[in-house]
Amino acid sequence: MPPHHSYLEPYFGGGAVLFEKDPSKIETVNDLDDDVVNFFRVIRDPESRERLQEWLTYTPYARQVYDESFRQEPESPVEKAGYFAIRSMQSHGFRLTEKCGWKKDVYGREAAYAVRYWNELPEVLAVMAERLKRVQIEHKPAIELIKAFNYENVLIYADPPYVLSTRTRKQYRHEMSDQDHRELLETLCGSKAKIMLSGYDCELYEDYLTGWHKAQIPARAQNSLPRTETLWMNFGQEN
Repeated sequence: MPPHHSYLEPYFGGGAVLFEKDPSKIETVNDLDDDVVNFFRVIRDPESRERLQEWLTYTPYARQVYDESFRQEPESPVEKAGYFAIRSMQSHGFRLTEKCGWKKDVYGREAAYAVRYWNELPEVLAVMAERLKRVQIEHKPAIELIKAFNYENVLIYADPPYVLSTRTRKQYRHEMSDQDHRELLETLCGSKAKIMLSGYDCELYEDYLTGWHKAQIPARAQNSLPRTETLWMNFGQEN
């Protein structure tokens, strides 16, 4: 990552990049999904995190548990975070808005053995909470934040819902139309910040991002088949 003072993730999701990068002086993450924001607020509070860890420890990796997570109305933020974790980790493609099949391993074809990761989650939460201690968690429209962070010493990592025509189905509670993507691209192209933008290669993005550096990254699609993600950067790769 290039040198920066302030770091922004306007589409936080699971936060994979934040949890792997070195801390910046100022860090802000954002998501419009109430479940995402609630989950990270819960694990950042020691008392709530402990209750969630206990809840998850005694929750089995089971199809019935997965099915119930879509029907149950949570009675507390901790329960809400627990059901979110179930839908996130026990479903194919991490789809959260509707049931798409319980993820099980039969022939060893899963990229990661789901049951093992589920059982490790209570311990992982403590590590995540420590990393989030100095992170600001926002809950606003992404473009509003990108415009507010329009400074040269800012690094923005944007991982929006991918263009619908590049994937097989909807996946997020807050999807984006092509017009939403155009507005995002226009905002990013006009920003003074250093920007990294993830997505699948498509004509819409290529039309706007002429001159940006590109890196191809092996990944897996919603159906677990191999795909190639693209990372666009408005700064030189030597940074």
